[in-house]
Amino acid sequence: MSRAEDELEKLRAVRNAALADFTARFDAAKSLAKPEELKRRLSYDAEQTARKWMWQAIEIAGDNRGVVAGTVSALLMWAGRKQILAGAMALGRRIDRKRTKDSALNALRQAQTKATQLARRAKALGKAAMASLPRSDR
Repeated sequence: MSRAEDELEKLRAVRNAALADFTARFDAAKSLAKPEELKRRLSYDAEQTARKWMWQAIEIAGDNRGVVAGTVSALLMWAGRKQILAGAMALGRRIDRKRTKDSALNALRQAQTKATQLARRAKALGKAAMASLPRSDR
């Protein structure tokens, strides 16, 4: 064989190797576009993002325990809102029955007492919520 034929043979081998590499990469890219693969990748990405957000929320909650305790107290008060409103309505009916000259002042005193009691309950609930956390999270 002549030198030109040898050079041509080497160039063909390089071309064939490049074509095989391109074909392999193209087939890999095509397989990434299959619906099953897209579903798998999207679910994996969504799971990883959710985990990252969860750990970030846990870290923020650990740094702001007072806010968490206040939120828990507010949620507990929201859960008991019917009982609280029923108590306020009963208090209002009792006040209406005892109309006197200074009934407005008495109503304010009773409302203040009731609000103080509710605040103490909320504080106790917040303390109970904090006590239920593991010691390392407090």
